[in-house]
Amino acid sequence: MKNKLFLYGVIAMLLVGIANAFTVVLDNPAASGTVIGNYNMNCTITGVVNDTLVNITYYAKSSSTANSSYALLATLNDFNVTDSPTPNASFVSTILEDANDYIFNVTVMNNTHNTAGDTSTSVVVDNTVPVAPSSPSPADEGTDTDGDVDFSVAVTGGRTTACTLNVEGTNYAMTHSGSTCTYSLTGLRDSSYGWYVIASDGTNATQSALWSVDVASGSGSAYSALKAIERKEKQDTSLITVGETVDTGKIKEWVKKEATKPELIKTGIGIAVGAGVGLIGGPLAFVTVPIGAVVGGLIGVVI
Repeated sequence: MKNKLFLYGVIAMLLVGIANAFTVVLDNPAASGTVIGNYNMNCTITGVVNDTLVNITYYAKSSSTANSSYALLATLNDFNVTDSPTPNASFVSTILEDANDYIFNVTVMNNTHNTAGDTSTSVVVDNTVPVAPSSPSPADEGTDTDGDVDFSVAVTGGRTTACTLNVEGTNYAMTHSGSTCTYSLTGLRDSSYGWYVIASDGTNATQSALWSVDVASGSGSAYSALKAIERKEKQDTSLITVGETVDTGKIKEWVKKEATKPELIKTGIGIAVGAGVGLIGGPLAFVTVPIGAVVGGLIGVVI
């Protein structure tokens, strides 16, 4: 008798479980769908008859954003499926960061605590375009002295999921953390390198301004010497004015001061420039180029 009662109890429990079993399908957003602005989510619930649901909850997460764990979007409590089999709930998409790999989930629990759920994958949240990367490091037209360059830019974290560094046409995937993107290159040869960064949110991309960095890994290198003269040229264009008679003493004074520095002498450039300018005799009239061009021309002849 006891065995029969136990068996009846098990059968009754199974029947109750079957009676309370139901399924849920997340309709919006669908897989690979796009979420923008004030968005309406809904699902379809089947297999429930005259059953009051305890709650219906919508979540979302993305592995490439700060929302890597499920974020609560909306909850409907004590919702009666017999009144509306496709319950709707809305949220404003700006509470989520932009990305193209969101997983949206709906979980439903009825009044007997049975649960069912469904998910949609690869959902795109597209609120805005990324802000252009800024605050470059190294600074624009800066100089690196060892050939190992740590590139860094500031980005708007809530609008950025990835950054790409481009150096002279070659792309590198940067490390994105919060409001910063970084990448390091080692062993760069002495030269001037143009670079920029592209910030992406998985859907849109924005490019930064074009920056440059001079690599001069040896103070006695020819490249380092030439860059020193080039920078001096930019500063001293006022030494000679169009239509003005050139004071060769002024040129010699500049060469003595600048072109005989140790780093230039090591390459022979400083000596060559000094010797070249020493050959200039008497005043030069109506010179229409800056002193940097005069010195540069002499260097070109020597080299």
